[in-house]
Amino acid sequence: CNFIDALYYVPAAWICDGITICDDGADEEGCTAVDTANTRYSCMVSTSAEPVTIFNYTRCAHLLFGYIAYCEDYIDQTNCTDITKVGLTCHINGSPSTVSKNVICNKNLGNYTGLCDDFIDIQCITASRSCYVHKHLLCDGEPDCADNSDENNPSCYFLTEKKCSRKYGKGIDLPIPLTWLTDDIEDCINGIDENSIWPTCGNIDTGCFRYVTNNIS
Repeated sequence: CNFIDALYYVPAAWICDGITICDDGADEEGCTAVDTANTRYSCMVSTSAEPVTIFNYTRCAHLLFGYIAYCEDYIDQTNCTDITKVGLTCHINGSPSTVSKNVICNKNLGNYTGLCDDFIDIQCITASRSCYVHKHLLCDGEPDCADNSDENNPSCYFLTEKKCSRKYGKGIDLPIPLTWLTDDIEDCINGIDENSIWPTCGNIDTGCFRYVTNNIS
C-alpha cells in the first residue's frame, strides 16, 4: 500500500493490529471477525489477541522476523492460496487442508505444537548440530543439510524395497527407513507403512521380530 507517498509492503503480522500504516487505512479494514471463534476463516490476531478475519493475502504469508504470524495459533498458515507455499497436506480438525512451509520444522517457533491432526507437520529431527529437518527429507537421495547429515543418518542404512510417496518431501516415490514401519505414524500418503505387509525376521506373535528389506536374503 502507499505509506507517506511511497509504495510499502505491510507484513501480515501488522495487518489488523490496531495501528494504521497505509495512507488509506487499508491495512485495518474489514478486520472484525463475524465469528469470534477460531475457525479456518477467523482467528485471534497475534499482536493484540483480538478476533479478526483471515484474508487470502494473509494465508501462509511470510512470518515477521521468522516467527510472528498473523494468527496467534498459526491457523493462517493453512489452506494456502499460493501452492508454492504449501509444505504438506493433512487433516486439520477432520478436514483436508494444507500447511505452509513457513512453520514446518521452524525452530524459531517455540510455541508451535502442530496443526495436523496426526502431528505429521512436527515430525522433525536434529540430523546434526547444524541441521534440523523434517524426517521425510531423510534418505531421499538429495542432501537438505549442508553437512549431508540427512543422507548419512543411521536410519538410512536399512530401507524398504517397496516405495511410496512421503507426506512431506519431494513428491516422488521413495523407499523408507525400516524404523518407520508400523510406528503409529503414517509417513506414506497412502498409509501403506502402517499396514501388516512388510517382511520380517523372527516371531511376530511373540513380539520378538524385526523388519527386514526382504525375506529372500
